[in-house]
Amino acid sequence: MNKRKVLVALGAVAILVAAFLLSNILGTPKEKPNKAVKKDLTTVFVQKVLPSANPIFVETTGRLSAKNRIDLYSEVQGVMLPDGGRFRTGNSFAQGQLLISMESQDRKAAVVAQRSRFQSNLSAVLPDIRVDYPNDFEAWNRYLLSISVDKNLPKLPEVSNENLKAFLTGRGIYSEYYNVVNAEISLAKFNIYAPFSGVLVSANVDPGTVIRQGQLLGRFIQPGRYELECQVNVKDLKFLSKGQKVQLNTPALPSKQWEGKIIRINNAIDPNSQMCSVIIAVEADELKDGMFITARLQAKNVEESISIPRSGLVNSNHVFVVEQGKLKDRVVEVVYRGEQQAVIKGLEKNQKVLTKIPPGAFEGMEVKIYQSK
Repeated sequence: MNKRKVLVALGAVAILVAAFLLSNILGTPKEKPNKAVKKDLTTVFVQKVLPSANPIFVETTGRLSAKNRIDLYSEVQGVMLPDGGRFRTGNSFAQGQLLISMESQDRKAAVVAQRSRFQSNLSAVLPDIRVDYPNDFEAWNRYLLSISVDKNLPKLPEVSNENLKAFLTGRGIYSEYYNVVNAEISLAKFNIYAPFSGVLVSANVDPGTVIRQGQLLGRFIQPGRYELECQVNVKDLKFLSKGQKVQLNTPALPSKQWEGKIIRINNAIDPNSQMCSVIIAVEADELKDGMFITARLQAKNVEESISIPRSGLVNSNHVFVVEQGKLKDRVVEVVYRGEQQAVIKGLEKNQKVLTKIPPGAFEGMEVKIYQSK
């Protein structure tokens, strides 16, 4: 029994010794070094500063309006006569062509009667003119013979003799003459003619209806010649001048482009929009009255400047540049601020300016510049 205990104790000691020797042979395992933590840098988009002459463009929109346009109103009252479909929207007329005719037979008869009465009264004074003013008789006699009751009265002969002028005035020749002329003018208003070659864009009356005095009959325009009224910020007026060329385009005809010219600049400010009106003239057969047009005006060139997206501006006149992998705040001179681009000065050549500000950007922030593959 004692012998067994001794053997067990010796075995335990042997195991401990073997374990100690084995640990010395293998040694203590080396500790693994900690992996370096990589920083997650924000990628930024930059533009290299290369100062040059950058044009300033002022962009605005407006609606075309025919340069020659007229609203047709009636100055007399009468029934519109049948016209065979002449007075209809979209119909074209040459200058002087009849647009509308109204019933006027009674007026014509009254004017004929007035001419006849004037002719009779003038005949009554010719014998006195022959006796008292023989030098003027031939002229007035020829005038009397030229009168036709179916035609407008010709212009009266010139009178240099003051006594003859007083004589004719006393006999009512002048007053009666101008009464006839006034009646002829009123009669002519029963027919309305095209003031210029153009198109009827609206028609408000039909044959057979009673046209009343002062009634709007329609609208007549001359196509091909237009004016574009655009609203411009007051701060941009210094870049514009009368006679300046303008590039015009419209979404309705995306493949087309026209050239216009500034013809007027309204210095008064619109109280609602707080902007000024610029009127641009353009001639083009493809354009239509009422069409919306975008105008792009090249104002001037800014020397030693760069053009960057507006998204690159911070607090209206600051930008960020990248120096040694960090953002640096720089104050710049903003010469012009457009809808998309801004023209600035004040940066050194070859500096890298941000074109878009990343969220949470601050001076000293470490960034990496985007490199296109």
